[in-house]
Amino acid sequence: MKSSRIFMVLFISAMLFLLAGGLVFAQDPAAISGEKCKGCHGDIHAEWATTRHAAALKTLVDSGHAQDFCLACHSTDYILAPQGSKPTVQTAQYALTCLACHPGDHTAGGSAKIENIFDTCTKCHNGTSGGTRPILPGSEAHHPMKEMFMGEGAPEVSGVPSPHLPVKDCTNCHVEGHKYTATQAACDKCHGGKKTIEAVHKEVLPKLDALKAVLDQIKAAHPDWNPQAQTKGDDQKAYELAYTLYTFAASEGSGGVHNYDYTYAILAKAKDALVKVGLAAPEALPITGAELVNLWPYLAGLAGVALVGVGIRKRMK
Repeated sequence: MKSSRIFMVLFISAMLFLLAGGLVFAQDPAAISGEKCKGCHGDIHAEWATTRHAAALKTLVDSGHAQDFCLACHSTDYILAPQGSKPTVQTAQYALTCLACHPGDHTAGGSAKIENIFDTCTKCHNGTSGGTRPILPGSEAHHPMKEMFMGEGAPEVSGVPSPHLPVKDCTNCHVEGHKYTATQAACDKCHGGKKTIEAVHKEVLPKLDALKAVLDQIKAAHPDWNPQAQTKGDDQKAYELAYTLYTFAASEGSGGVHNYDYTYAILAKAKDALVKVGLAAPEALPITGAELVNLWPYLAGLAGVALVGVGIRKRMK
């Protein structure tokens, strides 16, 4: 009985020690900034320092429309601080450093391994603040990568999940270290060179450019439209829908690679909305059914991605 009590005391003491170590680590400026990690991982730290993650706080502050809640995806000290002690845009010090993504605490015997890469990345790389703020017509979508993969969230567009979705590991394609650059070589592992990033961009980017040019012309021609108006005409509603769909496809950032079918559906819906109310001539927006025929080799190549994804996940277990 006495030995059991001693064991329990030692166990509780050990847990408190580890917890305290974790809290100290989480609040240690050297840990939050990444300097503590740099001691052993200097090459990774040097690479990270050149990335957008390292500049995330400055990018936000320089944007001119920063709000404190944005820090949840732009500042590690905000992420780690307990509720009631969160820094503000004016007081936050660090961008997205190691502890923004890595859960580990080496100083307390923890692991830095990210167990679910897709969920970790899309915690910030989503356009709905984790599903709490739907993307509505008239709003500007903000990097909806998760929604593009899931094939959801674009207003008035039917869902088309990405064939890439079963992989569930962003780093299977974004392979260049902590820069997370997607390479053609990574694509070829599954697609065998049947379709290239360049070819998909050649299909999609000119359509995005054409849509933006039309939207800019419409906006310039209607300075009287009030985005906050309680009552709006059909033409303004169509413009706002098309604008939001454009920002969804453009700010997602992959140029159609993440989910070509959904990207195409978004562009087709934007064109339909503008043409239907006479805001754009059909020929001004080169979005036709031909792309689906041109991309059959690409879409056929995607058929193997799900199987590859399953195999990767099995090997990781």
